[in-house]
Amino acid sequence: MVADYSHYGSLHGKPLEASGTRELLSLNNEFSKPQKIRYQVIKDPKEIKACLHLRYITYRYVNFIEENKDHIDLDFYDLFSTFLGAYNVTGGRKTLVGTIRIISGDEKGEASPHIEKLIRTARDPKIKSLGKRTRTFPIMESFTLPDSYLDYFDKSKAQKSSIHPYEISRLAVRPDYWMYGIDVGLHYLLILDSWLKHSPRNYFLIAVHPRSRKRYEMIGFKVIPETSVVLYKRINQLAIAMIIDLGKYLQQPRSYRETCESFLPDFKKNGCFNRMLEKRTPLNVNNHSHI
Repeated sequence: MVADYSHYGSLHGKPLEASGTRELLSLNNEFSKPQKIRYQVIKDPKEIKACLHLRYITYRYVNFIEENKDHIDLDFYDLFSTFLGAYNVTGGRKTLVGTIRIISGDEKGEASPHIEKLIRTARDPKIKSLGKRTRTFPIMESFTLPDSYLDYFDKSKAQKSSIHPYEISRLAVRPDYWMYGIDVGLHYLLILDSWLKHSPRNYFLIAVHPRSRKRYEMIGFKVIPETSVVLYKRINQLAIAMIIDLGKYLQQPRSYRETCESFLPDFKKNGCFNRMLEKRTPLNVNNHSHI
């Protein structure tokens, strides 16, 4: 689920004092200065673990998950995921401040060997005992999707559906960076990475809180037919299921296309791009509240 906790201070429940939380929640001394944020696909084993730790700390902070001995948020969908990261590189330091994953329905991700090792060496029995995924996507644990959305993966059908879906999941941004629009840059990165794939990714599933429906609809997401509001499994929050045709969205005026095209040369050359960000104020937060 792409969590909605990052609505700048609007938390689900009282924040926790989880192990390791304080190290991420101390105020950044450079908040008065513009922040240089670097966006890149995460591939290094240590950075993959840092990504899972950031998810754990952030989701513990908003009461989404239970504590575990390894202090990482990991499930079997991570074996099929591409991990995207946002790093603060202000002043020459490199600190992971945001992440999101793209889940494939039929191919393991490049990071799968690292995920498998983390499962094998885990101390927590729940992580160590993770088996094979029982659903193609985590959204299917809470919603029944129309058959047409999954035809692509049905090997018994000679003609594949034109819809080859992926799921956007596990958005996590350090709470002390909620005011910087880190999630927007992560979605730029998602588009750039999808463009450069041999078979470009185009259709994305997502589960969000119902209060976010309008802002997602503004950028092309649509509620999946025959689905309704449910209590999302594992996280215990209300959710709706949505899908976007990315190609169709990017053909619209005022889409992300122009911005992403400006970042594309650097991304092709260096595998990353940078954004200079300033802290949002209460007066302009709503102007940047969309995905």
